[in-house]
Amino acid sequence: MIKFFRHIRKSLLMENKTGKYFKYAIGEIVLVVIGILIALSINNWNEQRKDRKTETQALINLKAEFVNSMERLDYLKTIKHKQEIDGRRYLEIITNDTIPLSKKTSTKEAGTYNGSWNPSIAVLNSLLSTGDIGKIKNDNLKILLTNWPSRVKKFKEREEIHNLALSKRSEISSTTFYRTIVKPGDYSEKWPGNYYPNNLNDKNDIHEEEFLENKEYYNALTQIILSLYIQQIVIKEINEDYEKISRLIDQELKIRNIDLTEPL
Repeated sequence: MIKFFRHIRKSLLMENKTGKYFKYAIGEIVLVVIGILIALSINNWNEQRKDRKTETQALINLKAEFVNSMERLDYLKTIKHKQEIDGRRYLEIITNDTIPLSKKTSTKEAGTYNGSWNPSIAVLNSLLSTGDIGKIKNDNLKILLTNWPSRVKKFKEREEIHNLALSKRSEISSTTFYRTIVKPGDYSEKWPGNYYPNNLNDKNDIHEEEFLENKEYYNALTQIILSLYIQQIVIKEINEDYEKISRLIDQELKIRNIDLTEPL
């Protein structure tokens, strides 16, 4: 093809047809430019197709990652809500002057389960570190995903504050009561009763009455309850963002006719 065009140019020059030669040269340049534009268009189309495939797979992986993480958070939300309610009731009892001290000491303290939330964000971190997050076309989804690590960080900070409050309460308790151990034997039957030495129960009863009047203990309980309350507020904010993210991911996958029950 190149030899063919070269032969035409040579013939025009030999025949001294300069005008036709320039017209032909311009036409040849136009053809070259058109060819380049077509090649660039094909290349751009291929790149866009690759980006859409990367985006689709990322959305599928993100969906699975978020579902697993939120299941754990929902579990913690239920526990923390119960602990807050139980803690408030317990605090109302031990601070009520009309309730006998004997009843206060016999009231079971609220639970102190402090399980943590460790969401998996490996897929999201990979998208952020590689820059592939930019391949997600939906701007609203992109913003929510970019802000998600800060949401997780905020909750982890609240967890740390909560753990410090629990440690403070345990510290007060450890300096007030005698430490006890369970008698050797079948723990499935004896736990948590039958402590050794036996006389420590009576000694600790006296300290328990003093303990309930301890201002530091009261403040520690208050801090724990407040921490549980704030954590639930943060969980609500996280859930709101998750609902938006989940909805937008579903919309994008629906546009692509992706059935999550079938492999991509």
